[in-house]
Amino acid sequence: MKERDYNLIPDALSEDEMELLHGLSTQRKYCDSEIIFNEKSVADSMFIIAKGHVDILLGGADGARKVATLREGEFLGEMALLGDSHRNATAQAVGSVVLWVIGRDIFASLLENDRLLADKLMKSNRERGGR
Repeated sequence: MKERDYNLIPDALSEDEMELLHGLSTQRKYCDSEIIFNEKSVADSMFIIAKGHVDILLGGADGARKVATLREGEFLGEMALLGDSHRNATAQAVGSVVLWVIGRDIFASLLENDRLLADKLMKSNRERGGR
């Protein structure tokens, strides 16, 4: 990812908020078709796509159907951290993917200490239909 390439992130978040999230995250790389997380698995983190695309699949491995493709700058996995602790869908890398990973404890601390950021994340989650 290019340094400070925050223009890829949804407009709802400011550059300062993205700087904060980037500083608190770790980076993880995935190969084409690699599973990022499985439907019904226990959630321990959320992700921001720094590079690449991620397919969101419903129905398990055998009968999975693609319901969305997320691109650079979008985030995923936050719904399980906002409510139920299990994943609603499977996330799979499309090509080479780089993600910022934000763990549950850091995410909870952010929500507790930055109400505006928490509201933006929840609003974005609602607008996307709670992926």
